[in-house]
Amino acid sequence: MKKVALISLLFWFLCSGYTFAQRAPTISAIFPAGGQVGQTVEISVRGSDLDGAHTLIVSGSRGVTGELFSAGGKVDTTYKSLFEDTCAQCHELRSPRNRSMTPSQWEAVVDRMISEKGAPIDSSDRDNILVYLKSAARASGGLTAQLQIEPDAVLGRREIRVVGKHGGSTAFPFEIDCQTETIDAEPNDLITDAVRANPPIIINGIIKQNGDQDYFSFLAKAGDRYIFNIKAYRLNNSSQQFFNPTIILFSEKGEELARSNGFYAFDPLIDYVFQTEGVYYLCIRDLLYRGSPACVYRLTMGNLPYNTYLFPTGGQLGSVIESTIGGTNLTKAPWQIDLTNETEGLKQIDTPYGVFPFIVSKVTSLVEADINIQDKLFSSVGATDAEAEILFQTKCVQCHEPRSPSNRPLTADDWAVTIQRMGEKQNSDISPSEAARIITFFNSEITRLSQLTASRIQLAQRIEVPVAVSGRISQPGEVDYYRFTIPEAKTLDDWWVIHPFDNPDESGFDIAYSPEKEINLEQEYIGKNNCKLKWYKTTGSGESAFSNVPEDDVIGYALTYIDSETERTEILSLGSDDGIKVWVNDQLIWSNFVHRALAPAQDVIALPLKKGSNKLLIKISNGWGLGDFWL
Repeated sequence: MKKVALISLLFWFLCSGYTFAQRAPTISAIFPAGGQVGQTVEISVRGSDLDGAHTLIVSGSRGVTGELFSAGGKVDTTYKSLFEDTCAQCHELRSPRNRSMTPSQWEAVVDRMISEKGAPIDSSDRDNILVYLKSAARASGGLTAQLQIEPDAVLGRREIRVVGKHGGSTAFPFEIDCQTETIDAEPNDLITDAVRANPPIIINGIIKQNGDQDYFSFLAKAGDRYIFNIKAYRLNNSSQQFFNPTIILFSEKGEELARSNGFYAFDPLIDYVFQTEGVYYLCIRDLLYRGSPACVYRLTMGNLPYNTYLFPTGGQLGSVIESTIGGTNLTKAPWQIDLTNETEGLKQIDTPYGVFPFIVSKVTSLVEADINIQDKLFSSVGATDAEAEILFQTKCVQCHEPRSPSNRPLTADDWAVTIQRMGEKQNSDISPSEAARIITFFNSEITRLSQLTASRIQLAQRIEVPVAVSGRISQPGEVDYYRFTIPEAKTLDDWWVIHPFDNPDESGFDIAYSPEKEINLEQEYIGKNNCKLKWYKTTGSGESAFSNVPEDDVIGYALTYIDSETERTEILSLGSDDGIKVWVNDQLIWSNFVHRALAPAQDVIALPLKKGSNKLLIKISNGWGLGDFWL
């Protein structure tokens, strides 16, 4: 009977027209991932399920058109003999088919042979040799496309997709820039084979295989401040799985001057001021010497403006914000941000100096008072007893941390008892007179810290909550203080609770048990180990709601109702042991799968309330120990 059923099921699958899910076509890399205005760029497109691609889609504004070339095309052999006669003197004849070079890379290599190696190839022969090499690369290297970037093309990021027999692909970024661009020309794995670069320039490269590294040489003058900025993770954030780009700066003698393997997440950046004029070298590789055709990067290098901040970083909805853009090799530039027709939330502000995150909020927005409170604080309080402090450092810091006077909430009497007890220890070398001096020092520190606290209160900028404040720590030692009044928090004391539902290997966090589907306070349910469950009433703010659960790996729910006279948003402060989900009026507003002990205010979220009665449902996923929540 079982065999018959299985055969019947298979027959149904085969005959019903049923098809298994096809993965969406995916672009894993585009090389080069950018181009210069007014130029024609040939790109290679790599990915999965891209067979049958027939259409190229470029998002964004005007100025970029493209032609797609399918993989496996016919090689144009018209100028093959010219390549063999000209290039085979130094290179193998199998080169076009034997190397995984893109059409753009072949062009860069030929130009390098002419400019750096002195190859006797005129412009006409160059173009004809490239006809052969590019057609061979298209035929053997997969999907390629030719992009025409108009002189008036809008600068910035585009997205490229292709359409094939499996539908439209995922998008991959392509950047339009006005800076001179070039392609990494292999071979340049050794410092002696470094490719010459003339900054300012953008270099497009690939770390193609394990052990691959790219070297570039350039000239810098004394006093030049160069920025070396790589985009890789920012082009393809899945690249972190296999590509952690590292850049290393060397002197002409091969001495390492600077190194970076992460600045913008995994993307490195070096900001360097050269002391002497000369030739310098830059190496790009993976941190672990990995590589693949998807390890694509864009290197911007040179004495270029580099934006580091936009200030303020946020503003109130409906207002016009006068901001400032600043950075390296960049004079502070004013920038106006119009929020009259914006919506609330995190935005990307496009400026001539780059794209900056900016928060648009409904609440009042302020800018910090530009005061270095730290300087004023320490000028307003008494000085430390230097001799007594040296005695403390000599006698006590051998066993205790130097921050002890300010790091522990002890009174003067507590410190006196503690220090006298330390002096009485068998191995102590603290005399009674020294102990008395140390006690005096601690008392003076307690007094000084009290004065600091009072000064902070007086100097702190007064703000009214709710408010969004844009501030910055602009110099070493600066501290910003704010003073505000918090209204008394309201607690929710009346709860309906039900537990324990099963939570095997904490999988219950994503299982929708009955309380998530319906609320019936009279209904009986089956819980963990087939126990019978019913809602029961409890009071308090959540602590100990589930403390009578003797088992690990359980799910519990808590339910309450909130009456609101108006439609409004409140702040909900939560703590949980362990994971937590929150629904308001059957809408999931918070989910945090986490392992932690219960503590107040671990999550602070917005609580949207409608006018009238609002249903608040909380789910606690506990792995080990007694699961509770705090609200």
